[in-house]
Amino acid sequence: MVKLLSASAPAKINLFLRVVGRRPDGYHELDSIFIPVSLCDRIGIETRPASTPTVTLRCDLRSLPADDRNLAVRAASIFMAEFGLEAEVLIDLHKEIPVGAGLGGGSSDAGTVLRMMAALFRIDSPNRLAEIALKLGADVSFFLNPVPARVGGIGERITPLDWNPNFALVIAVPPIEVSTAEVFRTLKPANWSGVVSESDLRRILAGEIASALLVNDLAPAAIARWPRIGDTLAMIQLAGALAATRLLQGMLFGVESTDPLTYGCMAVGVTLIALAGDEIVMDSHAVLGPVDPQLGESPAASLVKVVKTKDVNKVKDQTLIMADVAEKALHQIRSEVLDLLADRMPADKAEHLADKL
Repeated sequence: MVKLLSASAPAKINLFLRVVGRRPDGYHELDSIFIPVSLCDRIGIETRPASTPTVTLRCDLRSLPADDRNLAVRAASIFMAEFGLEAEVLIDLHKEIPVGAGLGGGSSDAGTVLRMMAALFRIDSPNRLAEIALKLGADVSFFLNPVPARVGGIGERITPLDWNPNFALVIAVPPIEVSTAEVFRTLKPANWSGVVSESDLRRILAGEIASALLVNDLAPAAIARWPRIGDTLAMIQLAGALAATRLLQGMLFGVESTDPLTYGCMAVGVTLIALAGDEIVMDSHAVLGPVDPQLGESPAASLVKVVKTKDVNKVKDQTLIMADVAEKALHQIRSEVLDLLADRMPADKAEHLADKL
């Protein structure tokens, strides 16, 4: 009998990422809070009886491997081996999460496939599923039940949090792929920050978003190896963000101020980042200012979405909607942003990018 199932595989961010030690086998132990976001891959699975187990992957991103190098394929294969199943499995994978962005895309695909396989074959064995997830990768366990959670060990110690984060997220992804393994190899014990203090944890869970709280021990090593990450982070900070943390090359910032100039600075800064070549991903909860009744969202949110189209005329039109707010914001950050752009491109090109607004 043919069985079909579809599901979403969410991306995640590390609200903070602290290294607390290293095990004898070389794996680093961490202290972190993982938060799933609305950005997600879409997965469909079709199974049918077969004499031998096979897994076939169809993916709209041709650069991804379709064999056991792909975590989704490996998850389905190991699942069938673990439970003694013989079936033909077809996985349809539509990628939305940028590859190599530190957002857990591959791990999420694997964890989601495990959940889906368990549902399709009516297997209720959470402990064995967790063991399979850990074999696949440190972050896969989280995606068996992707809810906000405190995560420890190498990713296997997961404590769900009774917490509903209420800040807006915008993620900027520079056009590079970061090797997490390479970052860990260059990490020195002097850069380990240890377990978060209880007082800092209470502040975070109370909704306080501050750079001093959003520690990422991997950031300095990642920025040293890929300076482009630091450029993007600096531009986000200049854009009026109240906090910015390095998610490898993914960048998070939350906005708490109701000052329209703050929102304008952020929107214009994000626009400049996108025009410079970074990918911008908006969480569905990223309001970015008061909602305009005619737009159904804030003008700043509309601007960021328009930027993703890479249509300069549309960007200009949307910027005009922001009118004075955008103009003031642009003047406030323009010179500093241009300095950053000039480090990576000729001054005339940097000026051209800014003038597109």
